[in-house]
Amino acid sequence: MAGKKAERDRLRREAAVARVAAEDKFAEWWPILQMITVGDASGVAPFLSAESVRYIPPVEMYETNEPPADLFSGACLRAKLPGMDAIAIKIAQMLVHEAVNDATFDLAGRRYSDQYVTPLHLAVMSGLPAVVGILLPHVDPLVQNIHGETAHKFAMLNKEPELARLIDNHLAQMERAELEASTLAAAPTAVTVEEARRRRIDPFAK
Repeated sequence: MAGKKAERDRLRREAAVARVAAEDKFAEWWPILQMITVGDASGVAPFLSAESVRYIPPVEMYETNEPPADLFSGACLRAKLPGMDAIAIKIAQMLVHEAVNDATFDLAGRRYSDQYVTPLHLAVMSGLPAVVGILLPHVDPLVQNIHGETAHKFAMLNKEPELARLIDNHLAQMERAELEASTLAAAPTAVTVEEARRRRIDPFAK
């Protein structure tokens, strides 16, 4: 019995320590989000770090029923404010850098709120081609939100035809790359895609 009580006490102490650590981390991050919320681009710039842009606070840290957010979502939603376009671009670059250099960071798998919004949907919300272009190679553009909208459809619904064209061009490049890969796979000894295509049409072609 004494052993069970000691174990319960240990778990309670660990939970208390974890709670304090979570509160401290949230307390450091929250003022950065607040600066973004009010559009303080020059103020927030020095505080951007890999840790702060990766951080999504646990739900219990919020005093309201607002869904968890991060610095990227805040910047995208306020990208029209003076200077916030550069902040949105900078955060997008930092997120991609983390995704490329740290296998434990799943940028492509990030989802926001109960709408199943991807980082690419948020990039469309920013209205900035640069932000969309930065994320496109790293986030699947075919993933749908809860309403069945891909980032391309989302761009059209938000009256952002330039962003929709950007996504459409990327999808076309993906399709061409897949076609070339399958063509080369069908003729593995071919030196070029063109030669592989000829061999698919005429297996005896030299």
